[in-house]
Amino acid sequence: MRLAVTACALLSACAPGQPPGPGAGHLQGLIAQARSGAAPDVRDVRCSFIAEEGSEWRCRYRERASDGRWVSLETFVATDGSGWALIDGVADPDGPPPP
Repeated sequence: MRLAVTACALLSACAPGQPPGPGAGHLQGLIAQARSGAAPDVRDVRCSFIAEEGSEWRCRYRERASDGRWVSLETFVATDGSGWALIDGVADPDGPPPP
């Protein structure tokens, strides 16, 4: 019994969690669409559900700039039942650093 409780606590399988946000592939597609260009190289995508909003996620990620360095960025996405949509602009990894 103790092992089951420990496993449950470690895996967070016994309590409902946050709805999953978009994966790296979805985020790449949204960014490419917003910029009217090719899908960027992204990694370390972490999207956090915003419970107060009910259908929005804050996504933090790293995108490769044209000089090869990885830049930390973030954007906000939402779902309306038909798919993912950006609800905030996307920063340019070659632009000035976000405030």
